[in-house]
Amino acid sequence: MISVDRVSKSYGSGETAVRALDDVSLTVGRGEIFGVVGQSGAGKSTLIRTINSLERPDSGSVTVDGRDVTPSRRRFGGHPQRPHQRIPRPQAAGVEGTH
Repeated sequence: MISVDRVSKSYGSGETAVRALDDVSLTVGRGEIFGVVGQSGAGKSTLIRTINSLERPDSGSVTVDGRDVTPSRRRFGGHPQRPHQRIPRPQAAGVEGTH
């Protein structure tokens, strides 16, 4: 199951800030298939990038099968994890692999 809980994300700051996601919550059950549709600039890519840990939300959390996959807000020295190392692909997609 994928759970997005009260996720918000902005780009920029002050008067030029753009709020791409504003308090978004959703749940996708195991085996369910969802599409994300909307106008250009509506935040579709930001939502997907936040779910697969390529973007860090300003607030809120993302869990996959009960495991928090929200990227840490703290920075550590060394090499960052590659996104594909964080969640095994079949779990992230909620479907069985096709290989």
